[in-house]
Amino acid sequence: FWIALSVVTVQIAFLLLLLTDQIGSTGESDLVVVPVNVQSIVHASQALATIVAIFDQGDLRNAIEGYYDGLPTRFKGDMAFQRMNKVQWNFSCGIRFLQGFLSVFASFVLAVQSETVFDVLLNFLGVKFVSELDDLAFNLCQLGYFGVQPQRASKCIVEAQFQQDDRNKADENTWNRSWFRKYAHVIGVFGILAFLLGLFFFVLISQNSGDFSAQEISMTLAEGSVPFAALFSGCYRSSRTGKMFVRRVAYEQMGFEDDGGLLGFCGDVDGEKAWTFTFNSVDPCKNIYA
Repeated sequence: FWIALSVVTVQIAFLLLLLTDQIGSTGESDLVVVPVNVQSIVHASQALATIVAIFDQGDLRNAIEGYYDGLPTRFKGDMAFQRMNKVQWNFSCGIRFLQGFLSVFASFVLAVQSETVFDVLLNFLGVKFVSELDDLAFNLCQLGYFGVQPQRASKCIVEAQFQQDDRNKADENTWNRSWFRKYAHVIGVFGILAFLLGLFFFVLISQNSGDFSAQEISMTLAEGSVPFAALFSGCYRSSRTGKMFVRRVAYEQMGFEDDGGLLGFCGDVDGEKAWTFTFNSVDPCKNIYA
């Protein structure tokens, strides 16, 4: 028991430290730092990683299923299982659900912060390693690495067989309740999937609209680089009309309406991609001054 509780504590601590490091401690105004100008292939890998993370998380599925099935009514194996009560059963389901949900949520947070497909896969594998520490500890117990008593206990767990009564079988009086209990784990998993995918598409739309870009910047033009350089040096803010060029938000000079400077990103400046400066123009790739 104490070995299992220690392993779960380590898993939850790892995941909480990871989430704390990624959420709310960035030093920025945003809760999570989400990259901008992410390619579509990366978005596709992020969505797939989120879906795989949920269905691959056995602890999450088994916790929901075990909770709604309830305490087993019959068992075959060591008599120690006879002393198990409903509180202990629900506690184990709750711990498994917490660890599984934290793993899925950590995978999601790391996925949306990734800028390449390789980063998505690397972060996914990192969280998967943490979520499988309990399986590693159990295998070590079976091999006797934690002593004789844990080895015997793990053998009893493997040999134990739990059975439920007919509470989940539908009849005319309990069809709705029984149907829900029978498919509660499916409903729960797909509910979490719908929530995370909804959150993912919200992040995706916000990325494409430039909400995660810097909203205000300061720019200084060197004297002689453009006429009246000092006039166009100062603060610029993201376009109020949502102007974007090559999936990057454009910046307009503050306090000058539509007659001030415009900073935008061009896909072809002498064969290269670069930020350019112009004024009195709606396209920073035309009439380039700097």
